[in-house]
Amino acid sequence: MDFLSSVKKADDVYIEEIDYQFITEFEHYLRSFEPKDHQRPMSHNVVMKHMTRLRKMLNMATKLEWIPGNAFNRYAISYTKVDRGHLTELELQTIISKK
Repeated sequence: MDFLSSVKKADDVYIEEIDYQFITEFEHYLRSFEPKDHQRPMSHNVVMKHMTRLRKMLNMATKLEWIPGNAFNRYAISYTKVDRGHLTELELQTIISKK
């Protein structure tokens, strides 16, 4: 909703209006978004997860014949491999003692 109101200057958008330009603008918006409730901006994989959700919606709309084609056919989603590692004993204790 924030993307639509701040970038597209609209309250809503018709699903058939979602084209490749809309998708790339949305991706750019997600990458440049400064969150107010936590300290870090979205990582590449978080942005791709949001794009995957939008893609699923458009795939369903295409299968239900609500739209003639899917703009995501020309858009590639890629995830970066991340090694999260393991929590230390101190980190585990901090989580356990957290109220």
